[in-house]
Amino acid sequence: MTFGQESETLEFKRSTGEIEDALKDIAAILNKSGNGEVYFGIHNNGEVTGQEVAASTLRKVSQAISNHIAPVIYPVVEKVTIDEKNCIKVAFEGVEKPYYCRGRAYIRVGEESKLMAPLKRNELIRAESEYRFHWDSQPSDIGFKDISREAVQSFVEKARSIERLDWRYRSIEDAMRKLKL
Repeated sequence: MTFGQESETLEFKRSTGEIEDALKDIAAILNKSGNGEVYFGIHNNGEVTGQEVAASTLRKVSQAISNHIAPVIYPVVEKVTIDEKNCIKVAFEGVEKPYYCRGRAYIRVGEESKLMAPLKRNELIRAESEYRFHWDSQPSDIGFKDISREAVQSFVEKARSIERLDWRYRSIEDAMRKLKL
């Protein structure tokens, strides 16, 4: 049985003997998509081959990731059974781009992980810095009940009058969704 095919967010490794390549793939996937999965015990064509999985093996994978990926991520590393064979699934996510493996930045291109060019790395740093520090990208503990309906309605009508918005105010929830707030 084949498990599927590799993609920009999914990588297969025959065994944990390929941990060094997997670390590069994790950094590359994080830099491209922000989340992904790596499976050990699956050939790159999707054929499930399985591998020995002990508690020490899971710990070795987890430690390699925490020791060599920066900024630090906290993946879920677990034993899974696929087609009656033991495999290791590593699920990960991160929002602190760029990510580095052993001090080098990688980017996912299709099913491959490539060393990131300095210009691309600088663009990623700039874009992430702008996003991270914009006030409207920060989480808020303010609920809809705390927002002035009159203020939102007035804002929408002013924006409509100068043709910056092409929709009418219906509710606070609707306005916040349409404004991506």
